[in-house]
Amino acid sequence: MFKKFGSGSPGSDGGRGRSRSASALALVLIGGSLGIAAPALIPGTAIAASDTPALYTESAAHPTGQSAVFTTTVGLKPSKDAQTFWSHQFQVGNQLGSIGFQSTEDGSGRNLWLFSTQGVTGCEPSATDGGQCVGPLDGKSEASARIWKTWQAGRTYALKIAAVADRAGWWRASVVDGSDGTETALGTLRFANGGTRLLPLRGWVGFYQLSEPGEQCAKLEDSDVTFGPFQVDGKSFRYSYLNRYKFACTNAVLRINDDGSAFLASHAKLKPVALLSKPNALAVTPDASFWSSAIRLQPAQSDDAHDWLLRSDGTIRTTNDRWCLTEEPETFWHGKRVALASCSSASNRVWSQVDGHLKNEATGLCLATSDHSTYPGARLVTAPCSRDADQEFVSVQPQSIMTRRPGTYLWADASVRSQTPVATRSSVPDLGWKMLPDGTIRSRDDKQCLDLSGSSSANGTPIILWACTGGINQKWTTTPEGELRTRMADDVCATVQENGNVAGYRCTGGTNQTFWF
Repeated sequence: MFKKFGSGSPGSDGGRGRSRSASALALVLIGGSLGIAAPALIPGTAIAASDTPALYTESAAHPTGQSAVFTTTVGLKPSKDAQTFWSHQFQVGNQLGSIGFQSTEDGSGRNLWLFSTQGVTGCEPSATDGGQCVGPLDGKSEASARIWKTWQAGRTYALKIAAVADRAGWWRASVVDGSDGTETALGTLRFANGGTRLLPLRGWVGFYQLSEPGEQCAKLEDSDVTFGPFQVDGKSFRYSYLNRYKFACTNAVLRINDDGSAFLASHAKLKPVALLSKPNALAVTPDASFWSSAIRLQPAQSDDAHDWLLRSDGTIRTTNDRWCLTEEPETFWHGKRVALASCSSASNRVWSQVDGHLKNEATGLCLATSDHSTYPGARLVTAPCSRDADQEFVSVQPQSIMTRRPGTYLWADASVRSQTPVATRSSVPDLGWKMLPDGTIRSRDDKQCLDLSGSSSANGTPIILWACTGGINQKWTTTPEGELRTRMADDVCATVQENGNVAGYRCTGGTNQTFWF
């Protein structure tokens, strides 16, 4: 029933590079808005060939307009055989469509970009990059305008849709490479309903590999993407959570960031994260005692005791995948406390991350501390959601920091010794960085921090690893442009020198001072 990507002859695949039935299309495109639930899948479970598993995030608002810009950054790109589709869904009148790109190649090393919708009556392909129109133009079926063009992981691309002036029903799509501002046309489509108003709905990732017979969620390649925030007629809008049970596989993750962007990832094995109290970076940690299931705030350690798996089914699990963060029933002796319980039997174990809060789906209460304490040893409970500081948490995962020179990463010597100079290398480091809410950027073992040597803000001051002290020379601010500014002096940025070492220099906005985080 499903075919590999071919030449794209008319009728073989109107929408995305795959033959598929109308019922399967409806499941992917309108499953969220009409309540059609995608199958609940677990690692090791096979997927029926008629399903197209996908991971969704919802728009926080559905503004209408005549133009939209969807920003997309794929942080980790899977192989071409992964058949992953990163897309934004929209609606014009009663017609649904999507714009996005795939990991698939045509044999030349290029990737597929698509502007697709149902009910197309006209198509004008791009004049560049092998632009073509695929699919019947009968006003009923799905058709697409597409190009073959290479894209790079780590770069941000702006996917643009705009109504064509004085041509009712015609919509033009293009993509802008954020690294150099180059804009490439995807093509122009005419909607059968003649619509001139656009309604953005959601961002979603389709895992077409899982539609092949015998494929399993556990075989998903590691991949991640950040969507948005998106713009409609120049105004910015946030993403939010869609019903998490519509996710394709439980070995996937969705996180809404503070700026309203959405992070979606698939992992064959989920990478652990630390849950930290936002005011003071204390870690959500199970009691060390064998006899206690209590959860407390404790200083972050290097023994991974505070690491958790954030599963896409809403559970927050210990790294052995056996125990879940659970809200205990209220008793005469205590209020609603949070503890560990078996994931197979615990109720009240599903949580959602909303605007920095962890909200229990069953009770509607938020993770908090007893007596509003944010000091070490404070016990975690649940309480009515509020803006109190003890209810603010962030998830932190070791991550790479890539320079704007593709494939070059911020690197520290693997021995993680104090006074180690920070430099760059052209390979992905095993050493991850933890970017904490207090502004420190820590080595994976939490022992060393990115440090402006000697607390000097002079040009050329080396940036090194040093034992974390909490000093201002170890506090950094990231900017929307990708700069890494020391909090000692707002005009001093981490700068990659010609020899590859990193030092502090006056901020100029140059490419050697901007990073992808």
